Amino acid sequence: MEIDVSEWKEECIRTRDNLEQTGVLLTTAHEQLAQLTDKHTQLEDTFAAKQLDWERLQQTMTDNVRKLELALGEAVARLRQLESQNAAERAVADELRAQQAVMAAKLAEYSKLSETLF
Repeated sequence: MEIDVSEWKEECIRTRDNLEQTGVLLTTAHEQLAQLTDKHTQLEDTFAAKQLDWERLQQTMTDNVRKLELALGEAVARLRQLESQNAAERAVADELRAQQAVMAAKLAEYSKLSETLF
């Protein structure tokens, strides 16, 4: 019976030691899980912030492209307006040159006529 009691005591001691080691391992595992959970939460927050920054940047770029497209459209319209105005001014200049040539011819004719009269 003493052998059974002493074996039982040793078994109890081993079981208690195993339970204590398991408790330590469990505590360590809980701490590691808590750390991993915190790190995961931080990563999710960082990702969400970066995602929001990306979406804002994308919206800003989209807005800037729209502004550039509008500015380009206005510039093209202004260029066409200036080209049209330039063509009209060239037509007026050509008309004035033609009138000047006619007047120069008439002046030359009058000059010859006045030389013959005097």
